[in-house]
Amino acid sequence: MKSMRIILLFAVCILACGMAQAANHYSVTDIGWHPLYDTTANTLPNGINENGQIVGTSNRPASADRRAFLFSNGAMTNLGMLPGYPYSCTAMAINDNGVVVGYGIKSSTTGDPVRGFIYQNGSMEALGTLGGTIADAMDINNSNQIAGSSSIANDTETHAVIYENGALRDLGTLGGKHSYGYAINNRGEVVGYSRTSISETHAFLFRDGSMVDLGTFGGNLSLAKSINDRGEAVGFAYLAGNASYHSFLYSNWTMTDLGTFGGTYSGANDINEKGQVVGYSQVPGSIAHAFLYDNGVMMDLNNLIDPALGLTLHGANAITETGLIVAYGKFAGKNNNHAFLLTPIPESSTLVLLVVGAVSLLAYAWRRRRPGLYRPGDVF
Repeated sequence: MKSMRIILLFAVCILACGMAQAANHYSVTDIGWHPLYDTTANTLPNGINENGQIVGTSNRPASADRRAFLFSNGAMTNLGMLPGYPYSCTAMAINDNGVVVGYGIKSSTTGDPVRGFIYQNGSMEALGTLGGTIADAMDINNSNQIAGSSSIANDTETHAVIYENGALRDLGTLGGKHSYGYAINNRGEVVGYSRTSISETHAFLFRDGSMVDLGTFGGNLSLAKSINDRGEAVGFAYLAGNASYHSFLYSNWTMTDLGTFGGTYSGANDINEKGQVVGYSQVPGSIAHAFLYDNGVMMDLNNLIDPALGLTLHGANAITETGLIVAYGKFAGKNNNHAFLLTPIPESSTLVLLVVGAVSLLAYAWRRRRPGLYRPGDVF
């Protein structure tokens, strides 16, 4: 009996270790800084595709002008500027074909023209508008359908749009004058936010030719930022009183509150096909930390990276189907944001073998306990 207990204890310890290791841990890659800048620049990653290519934007300290970049095969490339829009350029998304979308700004003047762009084959081209001077491109799917928004003539209204084959499709609004498309899935469904007829701002889902109001958590504002191919959307919504906002997951016509790390706010930025969500959440009495929401649990990504790095991740902006995450944060003692690629570390094969061994020991011990298998000299 004593040997059986020892075997059981050994097996339980090994299995417990296996369960502890099952939670993903990540290696961290600092993707560097824009080729036009130096190590003092801020770098923000906005999107990643299944090939691990990352797009985003960089700016000099205390400067609002931005430069778009593409990070691929370990190198960062300057995407240049949209012709006629020399002040600022931001890359927002990249599909699995390597096509990039974003927007350029003409000058620093408030209300100055903004134009969405598509970057492919080394060339950046402006997208059309609904007649106004303000437009953007926020996301692109693998069919090259682009989600964004455009103002109409005289810039009196802005509507969410889908760009496809050189044409714009006006998605309308939730009753107000303005709506903005933020993300599109491979089924052509779009999420974003829109003004309503009672002057609130609500997250929407555009599906089957109509715009659906996703509601709020009791406040007057919500925003949807990503949608997967299963039609699950994520974003954030204000609670009653509008003093705080929480991340949400919208699935099966229900908006679920993902909570926070104990602070007053959190925001979900992306969701993959497995239902894994990434974003940011305030830590009590402090600033935001990047999170991964998986299987009903919100985990601080800072607890899943090597603490010796001296790094604090403040937000995560995108996640792939294989679990690659792009995040941003700061090193201890530094003031500028860096962009990081987080790569899941596979569970140790040695640990798996130990677990298999423990199970085998249990099976062997059980066989020896069965009637008819007793042999002289056996000790229980």
